[in-house]
Amino acid sequence: QQDDDDFEKVVIPKAEGSYQIQLEKVDKEGNKITTSGAEFKYTLPGQSGTKTGTTTNGVLNLGTVQITSVGNKDTITIEETKAPEGYNKLIGSLTIQVEKAISGGKYVATGASITAGNTNSNASVKIENGIVKITVKNEKKEFDLALRKYISKVDGTTHNRVPNVDTSTISSEGTATYNHTKEPIVVKRNSEIIYTIRVYNEGEVDGYAEQITDYLPEELEFLPEHEINKQYGWEIDVNDETGRT
Repeated sequence: QQDDDDFEKVVIPKAEGSYQIQLEKVDKEGNKITTSGAEFKYTLPGQSGTKTGTTTNGVLNLGTVQITSVGNKDTITIEETKAPEGYNKLIGSLTIQVEKAISGGKYVATGASITAGNTNSNASVKIENGIVKITVKNEKKEFDLALRKYISKVDGTTHNRVPNVDTSTISSEGTATYNHTKEPIVVKRNSEIIYTIRVYNEGEVDGYAEQITDYLPEELEFLPEHEINKQYGWEIDVNDETGRT
């Protein structure tokens, strides 16, 4: 029979570990966006409530997560609430899961993946030197010019054919809807017809049309000495046989 004093008491130390979370902004070519001011709200495992943060020099350090077990995956959620100046915001929120394991007696993060919200493949995640690095891609806002041409006068009589523009279809169809009458206008030989060409910007930033090219309809003759053509700089392209101005 042995006494309890005959056994050596062994204390197994509790494993500990942590990982950091860092977010970086890049453009569609993968170059770092150094513009500050992107804003995010996010939740971290083991921490209550939703936090907010703003990027500095294109980077946001979300914080440090203490690993207390390896039997389950950690879940991180991130949503961009404001994009850097001149860029489109990431749509929707991201859900990221982090895998953990014991290595060298410590808890470590071993893998990470985006499990929801990355519909346009504009985000990625990897683990590097104990840091969960999340990359969020933003595309630059661009102008998107649309041109409409319509008859505005025939022999001095004004015709109101200015389109009514419905911009609600831009997000769903990629372009605005232009509604205007398509009733034919009767003209006769030697009628003077004045067209209006209007450029609409369907994009989110200012745009500029440096040059506009138009083709004369059949049976029409360009009037180079007309005051409107002189005022707006319209000229016939003498090297083009299609009546290009």
